[in-house]
Amino acid sequence: MFAAGSGHAQVLEVAITPIAPLFTVSEQGVAGGILTELLTRTLDKVDVPYTVRVYPPKRLLRNLMSGVSTVSIGVKNNKSQADSQALYSKNPVYRLELQVYSLASKPLVERIEDLLGESVGLLRGYHYGTGRKLLAAPSNNGRIVEVNSHLSGVTLLRKNRIDYFLDYRQAGVTEAVTQGSPLHQRTLQSVDMYFIVSKTHPRAQQLMTSMEQAHSESRW
Repeated sequence: MFAAGSGHAQVLEVAITPIAPLFTVSEQGVAGGILTELLTRTLDKVDVPYTVRVYPPKRLLRNLMSGVSTVSIGVKNNKSQADSQALYSKNPVYRLELQVYSLASKPLVERIEDLLGESVGLLRGYHYGTGRKLLAAPSNNGRIVEVNSHLSGVTLLRKNRIDYFLDYRQAGVTEAVTQGSPLHQRTLQSVDMYFIVSKTHPRAQQLMTSMEQAHSESRW
């Protein structure tokens, strides 16, 4: 396990960017979200001090490259300059899956672009990558309906108030497709997420190894 070393332990900076539901920031400035919790629980188990800071995406990458930030979670991008300045975990630590739901009587789509012109339920405050912007464009003849929860979206579908509902698969979220359900679903998009450690940290590989071990021993 990662050893903090003698004297005052270095406080690691955990860098996140606000992208719900992965990383969120409350009105009080408190960081949360699926991956923020995954990072903080892992570092708590590794037993290193840390602080969480919020940055825009491009600044976050610059900070990892320069060493201002130490740890994050993100996707691999082999074309990014950050790859040469960062370590990625050997295996994904989270798979983000975007699900599309509809009544079983309505065909499922294969791309977000196929939802143009349809009435679509979206979770309030969630970005959906560029999907929300696409569906909300004035040129789109469809209609976005903001919902507050998975249950609300499914209820609107059952009542035929919306044509489709987009939600991220999360542990503990009840799946719509159960025996006898009038709904069906499909994975619309999926992306693997990895631990990232800045190579500027003096013991970057040791830190990464300890984080990977802590994650593999957990059931999060």
